Amino acid sequence: LLAAVAAALCAAANAPLSVAGAGDSGECAAVPSAGEAGVLPLAAAFGAATLLDVTVPLGVLTTPLWDDENSEPAFTRTILTDTRFGDSATTSRVCFHSHHGTHVDALKHFVPDGHERAQESRAPGDDVAALPLRILNGAAFIVDFDDSVTGPITAEMLEGRLPKGVERVLLRTRHSRARDMYKPKFDYDFTALDASGARFMVEHGVKLVGVDYLSVATFADGVEAHRTMLGAGIVALEGLDLLNAPVDKGEVVLLALPLAMTDGDGTPVRVVLAY
Repeated sequence: LLAAVAAALCAAANAPLSVAGAGDSGECAAVPSAGEAGVLPLAAAFGAATLLDVTVPLGVLTTPLWDDENSEPAFTRTILTDTRFGDSATTSRVCFHSHHGTHVDALKHFVPDGHERAQESRAPGDDVAALPLRILNGAAFIVDFDDSVTGPITAEMLEGRLPKGVERVLLRTRHSRARDMYKPKFDYDFTALDASGARFMVEHGVKLVGVDYLSVATFADGVEAHRTMLGAGIVALEGLDLLNAPVDKGEVVLLALPLAMTDGDGTPVRVVLAY
């Protein structure tokens, strides 16, 4: 799929593309035209792909809330009008925690104004709407940690696990197999990156890190690790359901589209893997 998508995009842009699907010379790989194949190349590539939804659905008392925060409901839906009772349409008001379920962090979530790491990263903005779609969407590599890994993911544990040049990394852990994102009780001992793991991601040029619990960073190292990654421009994609993620495929295509919420520190996001 990656090769087909790259080739189609390359041909559509009529420019060299140095990714899978382009030749060694940087020229576009041959792709059929719409007339030859009867369908646009990009549509054909995705039409033949498997699409796996790795989003945890929003709902009342179905997913954990960070630190059982304020004991307030993380998600509520209030019916305003209802066709079942004679209204012409059904409408509702939805209220949710900005870091509930499958969600994405904005820079401002952990990097305050004036913080030394924020100076260059803030342009053109620090909110959810400023998150770059080119980072949120593209080739991603899944790293699988078996159930023996119950504590922090350190730099040492990541050494040799990432392909050279990878920009998007998804970490599958015990949480996906235990279905922990579907349990309302918050787990303080969740598995995620510690401070050294966060620095490893920055040092290796990673642009996005996705995890299968509520935070990319452990409870103990949460502030330091978040500031390290977010301040370096890494996008944090949290609360994924990677149970059925195809770890044997190597790379997959990550598709993640957050709500375009101005001034937002985080928002739920729909995430799909294509392969």
